[in-house]
Amino acid sequence: MTSYENWMGFGLCIVGFVVLCAMKGNEPWRHSNLLVGIFLVLLASLAFGLFTDMGTLFDLLAQSKKIDQTTHDKAKSIAAVWAFVFPGVIAAIGANLITGWFTSKRSSE
Repeated sequence: MTSYENWMGFGLCIVGFVVLCAMKGNEPWRHSNLLVGIFLVLLASLAFGLFTDMGTLFDLLAQSKKIDQTTHDKAKSIAAVWAFVFPGVIAAIGANLITGWFTSKRSSE
């Protein structure tokens, strides 16, 4: 696994966290909640694709003898765990924000 793919996955995690922190405390009816929810669902699908493609990358690295079998197995299992944990959590938070926006009553400002 190259450094680029490793940092790309962690970069997605940081982007999701920063976006969530930026909109913390907003009223549920604000349009920013809807947009952040949609963004998080899209980020989760991008992250799932990235971590899934990492498995193919590890297979290619093992075939070309750039990594040994132990490293291949360990890296592939770690990528498989990240492929379900991070996208699942981020998509759930995004779906919760979208649902909160649709079910909230608009303020009378």
